[in-house]
Amino acid sequence: NQEYIAEGVTDGLIMELGQLSALERVPSLTTMLQYRETDMTLPEIARDLGVDAVLEGSLQWAVEEVRIRLRLIHGSTDKLLWSEEFTGRRGDALALQKSVVAGVADGVQLALSAREQARLAPPAYSPIPEAYEAYLNGRSHARHWTPEEVRKAADYFEEAVTIDPAFVLARAALVETRCTLFPSLFMSDQTPEPEECERLARDVIESDPGISEAHAALAMALNRVWDWSEAEAEFRTALELNPNAVWPRAWYGWFLTQVSRPQDGLAQARRAESLEPDNPFVKVLVTQPLLNLHRYDEALAQTDSVLSLDPDHYAAFIYRAHIYALRGEAELAGAATAQAGLLVGDDFPPVVTLRAWVAALEGDEERALELMATWKELLPLTQVYPYLALGKENEALDALEQAYQQRNEWLPNLTSAPQVDPIRNHPRFKVLREALG
Repeated sequence: NQEYIAEGVTDGLIMELGQLSALERVPSLTTMLQYRETDMTLPEIARDLGVDAVLEGSLQWAVEEVRIRLRLIHGSTDKLLWSEEFTGRRGDALALQKSVVAGVADGVQLALSAREQARLAPPAYSPIPEAYEAYLNGRSHARHWTPEEVRKAADYFEEAVTIDPAFVLARAALVETRCTLFPSLFMSDQTPEPEECERLARDVIESDPGISEAHAALAMALNRVWDWSEAEAEFRTALELNPNAVWPRAWYGWFLTQVSRPQDGLAQARRAESLEPDNPFVKVLVTQPLLNLHRYDEALAQTDSVLSLDPDHYAAFIYRAHIYALRGEAELAGAATAQAGLLVGDDFPPVVTLRAWVAALEGDEERALELMATWKELLPLTQVYPYLALGKENEALDALEQAYQQRNEWLPNLTSAPQVDPIRNHPRFKVLREALG
């Protein structure tokens, strides 16, 4: 029943180590957990991961005392490079974590910058132990990246902040969860407005400007209000602080694709995938830049890769339906849409769009218009692809302009996608893109 604590402390060490510029590759917790009960030898694990060394250890988490024993092993030779034991009070767990990372850096004689040395100094503040354990529980749930698990994570982070409002890491995790993940998970109504996300992220950054996730959350908030230059600056800051951070890099790839830089977006998405190759949500984000580059066969293969990890991944089926529809394969698009509908419901707006689009491709205009009526006023973007398939370019442009008036945050992504190629050179479309900046 304390496994979440072990996972959370491990994740914290990974986050701290990932911020050391001298370490080129620090795989994520999700990647590491697959080796927890493996029969592979340590050199085999190191080779499989493409790393030079492996840090292994044990954790004792008692009522008052925390004890961490660690060994750093050279990957190819299985030789012990460094070992140490760290002990401290349960209330000093964060300080202990920084001591561990400083010990590892010293043990392998890493050259640390002044900023890195400052970050590893013992913190002046220690969170209330119960708040820290709620935070660790939240991180344990968040790593699964399903809507249900992310909501549980947010609840635990909320609990941690309620217990200890000064606990800045918990505040950062809450902002990341509410403002970075929820927009991608069913467009949840629990997602705060972008202005609120911006305020929350800036509050965290003011308390501690060195938290990568807070800068990524701020970048996403600025992206939602179409502040492209400032959003990119925040993404870059997030990745400078932690080059091994998976989600800031994955969302930066999404951002670059959206602003019509899909080749750059693909490079970032592939880098995120290399850091966490077993996370289907990370892998599925590689599909969008491939689509925007018109590399449909590769995009389809990417969804195959996602489904090999999670056969019920709704977003993979939605992307498959888009790929087939773009290739004019209405029957296959319909089958993929039906599968997505089984997983998330036929009334989920992206599924409704696909159903109408497939009907339009099949020449059933009456059925397409009937489906489109469901979301016509509330979500005009659901109209665009079916209208284009029906040859109704002006109606599609009307829907895009209506979405612009509503400041729909998904509009920039849609106008960068290949689905709107039929009107890309239309004067009204060019005016819209100029207005988006």
